[in-house]
Amino acid sequence: MFLSLWFAAVLWASQPVADLLQQADDAHDLGKFAEAWQKYDEVVKADPRFEDRDRLITFSNIDPRLAPPGSSFRTDAQALLRLRTHAEDALLRFLQRHPDDAKVLDAYVSVAVETGHRAGVEDLLRRRPNDLVILRAGIGFASRISDFPMALSVADKLSSVPGATAEDLYVSGIVDYEIAAKGEKLDNQERMAAARKGVETLQRALKLKPDYFEAMSYMSLLLRQEARFTSDGQQQKALTDQADQWRAKGLEELKKRRTQQP
Repeated sequence: MFLSLWFAAVLWASQPVADLLQQADDAHDLGKFAEAWQKYDEVVKADPRFEDRDRLITFSNIDPRLAPPGSSFRTDAQALLRLRTHAEDALLRFLQRHPDDAKVLDAYVSVAVETGHRAGVEDLLRRRPNDLVILRAGIGFASRISDFPMALSVADKLSSVPGATAEDLYVSGIVDYEIAAKGEKLDNQERMAAARKGVETLQRALKLKPDYFEAMSYMSLLLRQEARFTSDGQQQKALTDQADQWRAKGLEELKKRRTQQP
């Protein structure tokens, strides 16, 4: 008798939750983003332990162009910011319980870019300074908001953390290239130093993955940047020759890969 009553209570409680979630999905499909979050919040309020990873990621992707005509989200930047901040907070709460969920972390960083709120990202970097997942997300955030000093700082940490992969080193090298090529506010010596560091980082990536043609391509680009800021004519030629060699090697590796594809 007790078990029967317990199962009945569970079924009764789950139906309102299912209805609310269906309403949330319907609202989201219609571009009624605030209503979708409202229904989701009602479920969480009823059961603070409830969480739905896929819905969190889906609902956090707020595109005002998908809102119905006349929606405030098409014209009211502050309303859109408030809703994105709401999504940002919900994603961060999830990450506090599941810190290694890379997909939720990516969604959180994407929303943080839209809100311009860097405090949460910086807090994650402070609390988990050697976490490759967090460092990768930090680079993505810094790059998307064009914060070169932040990107460089995180890239330095990423390239020095034990367990960094060839891909991690490649990303770090790309950050160095972006700074060398586009860091107009830096002097030539700083940009050349970034180029040299990028070359060293990509050399490490290629030791781990010798057929990494993408790294070879950026190696060529970084060497050209270094040559650009070098006043010594012989050194310029030597760097340019190396750049040509890496470019040729990268193209050869790319051709080899394409011939191996089924």
